[in-house]
Formats: sequence, C-alpha cells, structure tokens
Amino acid sequence: MIEETRVRTPQLAAVAAEQFRTVGLAVRREVILVALLIAVPWTLLALLDVTGLLALVDDGRALRDSAVNPTPALGTVAAFLGVLFPLAVWKGEGRFEDTPLWSLPVDHRRHAVTKVAAGWAWLLLLVSASLVYLVALALASGTELGVEYVSHLIVDPTAAAAGAAGATEVVRWTTAWWEWVLPIGAASAAYLVVSALVVSTRHPVWWALGLWFLMLPIGAIGDEFEIAWAERAFALVAWPLGEWGIALETAVRLPDGEGLSALRALPSFGAWAAATAFWIAVGCAGVFAGASRPRKR
Repeated sequence: MIEETRVRTPQLAAVAAEQFRTVGLAVRREVILVALLIAVPWTLLALLDVTGLLALVDDGRALRDSAVNPTPALGTVAAFLGVLFPLAVWKGEGRFEDTPLWSLPVDHRRHAVTKVAAGWAWLLLLVSASLVYLVALALASGTELGVEYVSHLIVDPTAAAAGAAGATEVVRWTTAWWEWVLPIGAASAAYLVVSALVVSTRHPVWWALGLWFLMLPIGAIGDEFEIAWAERAFALVAWPLGEWGIALETAVRLPDGEGLSALRALPSFGAWAAATAFWIAVGCAGVFAGASRPRKR
C-alpha cells in the first residue's frame, strides 16, 4: 500500500515573517557597516569643538551654525544604498539554477516577491533610522534643520526667450516637509528597480550600468539641443533624487547680455511624488514579472 504524504503550503504571513528574519540575517553585516559609516563621522563632527578652526577656513561660519538639508545629497546616498541593497539580499542564492530554496513548499513566485519585500522593509528601517539619527544629532548640536533657497524664477517664458526685462524674479523658499521623506522614496525606487533586474536577469549589474550610461547621453543631448522628450526623461530620474537643478533649471539671458540659470517652476510635492511613484510602480511590475519566470527545479 502506498501512503500519500501531503505537504501543507505555509500561510503568506508565516512566509513573510520567515523571509524577514532570513534576509535580516543575510544583510546584518552590510546594515551594521552602513550604520557605522553614517553614525561615526557625524557623531565625531558634532562632538568635536572645531568652531575656531572652521572660523579660519569658512569665513567665520561655525559647524553648529550650519544646516542639515535632506536634498540632494541624502537623496543620492539613499538611492545608492537602494541600488546596492538587492545584491546583498540575494547574495549566495541561485536565482536561475537549482537551489534548495526553490524546492521549499512555497511557490517560487511567492518566494521571490516576499524576499524582495523583506529586503525593502530592512532598507526602509535602515534609511529611516539614519534620518532620525541625523536629525536628532543636528538638534542636539544646535544645527538648524532645512535651508533657505534663493533662485531666479521665470515668470514670462516669452520674455525670457527674447532676453527682455521682467522675465525673471528672485524667489526664496525653505525646505518643505516632504523633502524629509525624499530619501526614503529615492531608496525605495532604486531598490525596486534593481530588484526587478535581479529577479529577471542573470547579469543585473551589467543591465543597471547599461541603463545608467544610457541616461547620461540622453540628458546631455536633451539639455544641449533642448529636446523636450529627452529633458523630461532625465528629469524623471532627477526628481526622486531631489536634483531640482537638473529637472527645473534652464539658461536665460538678461537684457544686459548676462546669462544665468533660472527655474521654470518651483519644486513641488506633486512632481516629486509622481516621479517617485512611477519608478516604484515600474520596479514592482518588474519584480512580479521577473518572479513569474520559470526556474530550474
């Protein structure tokens, strides 16, 4: 008599919890390293009394009188972490070869999606904790949060194109609330796009480098020859990073012949949210599509 053994498929909550634990163990060294690279230098700068030294080299401006601004440096760093994090999440796992992980009693699509989601959760924890730490450190050391921007804004595009008077005006604005969550969006968008490459292709690093180096000439050509679609494509990449200059600035000439860079519009929550949501949606779609690819069993 042949006895049939039935294997119960684990519930999604159990699979997600186990993936969160497993991924956490896999990336713990990378998380600790990044945390130290962020915490140690900033803590030393906050603790050291270097006011006198900075006064000699920084026109009298001291460290404690500076400001912490979330863009664009923090957005770029967060996106860089998002690019590298999928490689840490999937290290040592054969994504297209025979591996014990694909033979577990869990559908391979669920396995891939929950693994990506677990890595995303750990990345969000890392970026959020880093932001909270930097803000707390800034407040404790008397550093101001946010900066005041001063720029020229085009109020009359026709006059600006002709170099006529009154085409631009000087505008001031300060760091908006949504800019403080911008690094989280930048990290998420980068992580999901690269994760889509990781679960879909055998050589995700080459694909990522190829796409990046494809965007550089598109942006340069669009800016040089004022090609609208190329400028919009490059701006779509710049917005999630907080690179307002790339997305909004353009060259204008004043009546006296002097040239300057002016903004076509002020940075807005809607434009940032739309661009970030676009890349997150692209990444999610790519992950689901890549997870559906057949694997060797």
